[in-house]
Amino acid sequence: MQLLEGDRAVAEAKRRTARRGGQSAQKSPVEVPVNISAHFFPPARVIGIIKGMWDKQFEALLRPRLPLLSSGDVLTADTDLREFGLDSMGAVELLSALEADYSVQFDEEALVLDTFTTPGALWAALSAARPTL
Repeated sequence: MQLLEGDRAVAEAKRRTARRGGQSAQKSPVEVPVNISAHFFPPARVIGIIKGMWDKQFEALLRPRLPLLSSGDVLTADTDLREFGLDSMGAVELLSALEADYSVQFDEEALVLDTFTTPGALWAALSAARPTL
């Protein structure tokens, strides 16, 4: 398994500490920034997910299926769809509407509850189902 850059730094710090008999030369913990999102999504898709950059059609299909989301509420990539009223029936209706309007078919791997937890997760699944231009 390949180590992330941050994992390498932590592993090296542990080796140095072990060589000193378990006492660390540093008085505070080392913070190592790790961009985890880049390891799970292709970079082009990360930008769309983080900024909520889906098209108007996507939001127009999603909003009516969120009965607890008021018209003034902002829909972000990490909005909890269940918290705003998306139930299993709404998810099935939304899936059908997305497939019809975007002329796609979701892979079986995308047909899980996790896909319908946030707009970002749903947009990522829809983007993966769409042909690349």
